Amino acid sequence: MPQTQSRPNIIWISLESVRADHTSVGGYHRDTTPNLRRIADMRDGRTFDNCFSHARWTPAVSTSILTGTYLTTHGVGHANTRDVRRLPDDMSTVPELLAEEGYSTAGFSTNPWISDVTGLDRGFQRFKASPNKDDFLSPRGVRAGFKYLRELTTFGAGFETEPIYHGQCLPPYYQYQVLEDWVDDLSADEEKPYFLYTHMNSSHHPYNPPLSLLEEFLGEFEGTPKEAIEVAKNLTNNIWENVAEGCDFTDQERAALMAVYDAEIAFSDHLVGKLFDYVRENTDGKTVFVVTGDHGELFGEQGVLGHNLTLHDGLTQVPMVTHGVNFSESATENIVQHIDVMQTLVGAVGGDTSQFQGYDLTRDVREYALMQRGPRMDDLDTVLEFNPDCDIGQYHAGAIDCIRSLEWKYMRSDDRTDLFDLPDEETNVADDYPEVAAEMDAKLDEMLPTKRFDDDDREAANQVELSSQMEDHLADLGYL
Repeated sequence: MPQTQSRPNIIWISLESVRADHTSVGGYHRDTTPNLRRIADMRDGRTFDNCFSHARWTPAVSTSILTGTYLTTHGVGHANTRDVRRLPDDMSTVPELLAEEGYSTAGFSTNPWISDVTGLDRGFQRFKASPNKDDFLSPRGVRAGFKYLRELTTFGAGFETEPIYHGQCLPPYYQYQVLEDWVDDLSADEEKPYFLYTHMNSSHHPYNPPLSLLEEFLGEFEGTPKEAIEVAKNLTNNIWENVAEGCDFTDQERAALMAVYDAEIAFSDHLVGKLFDYVRENTDGKTVFVVTGDHGELFGEQGVLGHNLTLHDGLTQVPMVTHGVNFSESATENIVQHIDVMQTLVGAVGGDTSQFQGYDLTRDVREYALMQRGPRMDDLDTVLEFNPDCDIGQYHAGAIDCIRSLEWKYMRSDDRTDLFDLPDEETNVADDYPEVAAEMDAKLDEMLPTKRFDDDDREAANQVELSSQMEDHLADLGYL
């Protein structure tokens, strides 16, 4: 499939809820992401040791990625689940900007927040959301099924007789098949580069990794793969109750959580590696490849399970691996954020980056990450319903603005300010280091975007409308 365009194709893969320190490129003791490590170790590969997400959950982070702006500028995901806003009409999306530069654009998301519901499908000339029953019965679905059968004993449910364990593996294979087909279609146009964005959601709780793969990650868990899934599911299906009780997990509960989470990451890594190899083998034109976590996941740090309430590093520090693009040498060691990488890519192909609030990593150095979280009083009320004696004072009820350097983390809300001497995120040392706190406070004021969404704008057109099907999907993921 020869291509003659001079500008590169761009493939961006966001992996759901993947924290950096559970990946091979993040120094984890388990080899969960051999393909990310392989890509990073190639001549044109890079891994960024200090990449930080912009927020704590998918709608907020993904909007930042696809607009190049911070949470309080776009406002999507600033409020809680029932009050998530749509993307403002006056904001451009990355696919719109790249289409203006002659790019074909395509997006596939299996997370319901990245869809027409929030407006994050805007600008994609072809867009696919989570597959349905008809998709699996289509010719493409049949091809995906054959791919699954070929890997049944390595990345599938093996010879398990209960259909549910096979059914849970099929959506990621269908997603992969669509991406493979799109690469073929988009590469056929020799004159047009393409932007392909996808969000892989299988590593979101509740965790249902392939049983054959989970076998490799059981570690200290003393039961079967199916038992590990059930133990972990019982915990993640009762997140607020566990938070209310301080996430006081037994050793076996923790072992089950680690096993299923790590296996899910390994499964996503496998599909990433397959797609990377397919693109290299079937596309002659240059392709930039980006793989990152949208945000991380907590397993008891600061008393939290999942991705809520805090901006702990386990929730905000994510893997970032690229291939085929030149960044300054210092960028891989210094702090970077998603919008920096996207701004660098869009700018490199001539796109308009005037809306972006990040840094061009070919020349700029970021000293501080800016992370934000909206108010969460409703969540704290839920915690108190389960345990009226829970110490919710450890959490910020109001909206949080946070900056992080390589040494310090500073968080500010209407409730209070916290200063952490990293890696310790349990001890507030603001009173011990008042000069550092004052310096970080001033830097936070300097970094906060001047353009802010209107908190009081409750126009119906700006609020998401949740269909019954989407409510069911969100409930399955623990959002409702």
